[in-house]
Amino acid sequence: AVVSTQSTGEEPDTVPGKIKKVGSVASVNEELIKVHVAAVVENITLVIDSSKRRYADISITSCQAEVIMRPDKMELISSVRSLDIREPNSEALYKNILTLDSSADQELLSFKMVQYNKKFDEIEPDIELTVKMRSLHFIFLNYFVQNLLHVLDVFSNARDKMVSASIETAKYAKESSASSVISLSIEVESPVVKVPRSSSSNEGYVVHLGNIKMRNSFSRSDKGNIRDVIDVEISHIALSRVILGNQGNVLRERAILEPCELDVEIVRYLSGNNTINIT
Repeated sequence: AVVSTQSTGEEPDTVPGKIKKVGSVASVNEELIKVHVAAVVENITLVIDSSKRRYADISITSCQAEVIMRPDKMELISSVRSLDIREPNSEALYKNILTLDSSADQELLSFKMVQYNKKFDEIEPDIELTVKMRSLHFIFLNYFVQNLLHVLDVFSNARDKMVSASIETAKYAKESSASSVISLSIEVESPVVKVPRSSSSNEGYVVHLGNIKMRNSFSRSDKGNIRDVIDVEISHIALSRVILGNQGNVLRERAILEPCELDVEIVRYLSGNNTINIT
């Protein structure tokens, strides 16, 4: 780390008998960076194959991650520009298995977490979590999924260890978050699943799983306990019967389930009896 100083011609704050200005200490701490680490990966290409055939080509572009440590907080920022999965078989009718909604020029995923080292009130958040995700379009082909599962079976031992580690991590996270004040702001555009009748048919169904918005707020109950109110909105849930083009685009559509929405309110108490109410 390199620290540079520059004389401004002003009196130093350390002159004996002079009252030191403290009004700008908070702003100085916000600007002061102790550690800043950034990484960028422009493109990642994965090929899943075996000695018999090639199963899938996976492309991930523009992965970015930053860690910024300040005296009062730590920030973790990451993003992924796009994710594509293709069926390499030249005879396949549907080659683009997983694609992005091309109507908006935005990142696929953006993630930001801020962890505060100090807070002046229990009701202030320990962690702020912000997640935004664009709509993914997935074409469900049974043979494609089965082939991938067959390949993954080779790594069954590693998979079991990962599952076991994930359970332990989730258990630890649950215990840690029981009394943590975590502020949530999550927005996920509706994932779209297209299900052809068969891999060679252009007839099928399209399921819109719904736009998801999740936010929360904190307050104190009459007994002084911290109350976490989580609002979950799921909108544009729909099901249609469709005729698909070779690129997976919808040529004709007839609604089976008109767009509907669902609102859920979850209230949990971070202290006291830790009860959870869902409405």
